[in-house]
Amino acid sequence: AAGFCLICIFKELIGLSLVYEAYEGRSVSPWRLVENLSYFTSGFHKNEQEDAHKFFQCFHNRLESRCSDIVQQVFCVHFVSKLSCCNCGYYSNTYDPLIDVSLEINDVDNLHSALESFTRVKKLVDPEIKFSYGICEVEKHVSFLMELDLLLYTDNNQTNNEQIKYDLYAVIVHAGSTSSSGHYYCFICAEPNEWYKFDDSMISRVHEDLVLAEEAYIIFYAKRDTLWFSDFVALQMHNMDTIPKLSFSLPNHHASDVSESNAAAVDTSSSALRPTDAINS
Repeated sequence: AAGFCLICIFKELIGLSLVYEAYEGRSVSPWRLVENLSYFTSGFHKNEQEDAHKFFQCFHNRLESRCSDIVQQVFCVHFVSKLSCCNCGYYSNTYDPLIDVSLEINDVDNLHSALESFTRVKKLVDPEIKFSYGICEVEKHVSFLMELDLLLYTDNNQTNNEQIKYDLYAVIVHAGSTSSSGHYYCFICAEPNEWYKFDDSMISRVHEDLVLAEEAYIIFYAKRDTLWFSDFVALQMHNMDTIPKLSFSLPNHHASDVSESNAAAVDTSSSALRPTDAINS
């Protein structure tokens, strides 16, 4: 992966998306990311099944090493751990930055219940409490909504009673019983009320009811009033005559990677929630 530049690849992918927006039936292949998986971690290999959540974390670690401000502004939230002694009343607050939140789903059937369980006050009676988790997934449907209001799960001292609402814009689904086998596909909302299913090179428009019926592995929410990719495209097209023009091309041996598509989506602001069988600790 010598000479590999993640920021340059992002620039190229966004540029190609803007170019192909004018040509219906085109999609952009992230082949350079696939060819350089070892850049993210030595454990990733081409043509082998890898865990999407692990890649998500490694991807952000690499991206943060190049442009920490962008990662912090777009993805980061702060998790507050409040510890209070029942005997003397002493308390302390610990603030930890989080890129994503892993939620227990064994005893819940919807996202709000999982968040309530995650933020619920728990009494620690054993001074040596230990957590464990396995590689097997919990195969069950946990319902989630198009809108997520995080006000109930945030620190009142930090929100100042402001509205903290997020809209669903992407869902990753894993069909398989373990992280080392199966198949991934995803759904992306490129603009309001327009959902697309991305299944390898097959891309099709779907209804939001189909998205909500899936067994989600990773869920992405964007803060309300975030710029949609379609809005971003419109702004770029409007300014095309006033900004330097960029040219993008694919090498001939990767021409076959460009397949039919109805839309392309780029992440602009999000919070990722990952339902799992245990909270990693």
